[in-house]
Amino acid sequence: CVPLLQLFCIIYFFQPIHTANMQAIKAIGRSDVYMVLEIVKKVIEILVLLITMWFGVNAIVIGMAVMTTAFVFVNAFPNKKLFNYSIKEQIVDILPSLLMSLIMFLAVYACNYLCVNNYILLVIQVCLGFVIYLVLSIILKNKEFKYIVDFLKTKLCAKSYDKTPNKKCQTNDITNSKNELSKNEVDSDEKTTGHEKK
Repeated sequence: CVPLLQLFCIIYFFQPIHTANMQAIKAIGRSDVYMVLEIVKKVIEILVLLITMWFGVNAIVIGMAVMTTAFVFVNAFPNKKLFNYSIKEQIVDILPSLLMSLIMFLAVYACNYLCVNNYILLVIQVCLGFVIYLVLSIILKNKEFKYIVDFLKTKLCAKSYDKTPNKKCQTNDITNSKNELSKNEVDSDEKTTGHEKK
C-alpha cells in the first residue's frame, strides 16, 4: 500500500501544472486545442492501461506516474505558442515548492529509522513535516503562504470584531498580499502581450 501511495504522490504533484495549463487554454476560448489535448491523452491512457493491466496493480500505477509526467510536456506545448510561457518557466515557478517538498520528504523519510511504535512514528512524521514546511515557507518568503496567513488573520480579526465592536480590524496585510499577487499577474500578462506584439 505504501509504495502505491508514494507513486500517487508523484502523480498528483503535477496536478496543479495540468490544471493551470488546461484552464488557461479554456480561458482564451481555445476549446479546439483543449479537445485535441484531451483526446490524445485519453487514447494514450487507454493504451497504457491495456498494456499494464496484465502485470498487476503496481504496473498500472507506475504507468499512470509515467503518463502524468509525460502529460506535463503535452499540456505545456501549446502554451508556449499561445502564451509564450514555456515548460522551463513553469518549472522555475514551482521550483521553490518542489524544493520544500523534497526537503520535507527526506526529513520525514529519515524518521523511518527511529525505533519507535508505528503510531508514535506517524505522529512524529506528521508534526515534523508540518514544521519543516512551515519554516521553509517563512524562510523562502513563499507568497502563497503569506497570503494564506494574512487571510486567516483577517478572518480571526473579523470574528474578534464581532464580539468586541470597539476593536479595529486591520486588513492591510491581506490587501497588500492581494495587490502583490495581482501585480505579478499583470506583469506576466504584460510580458505575454509584449511577446505577442513582437
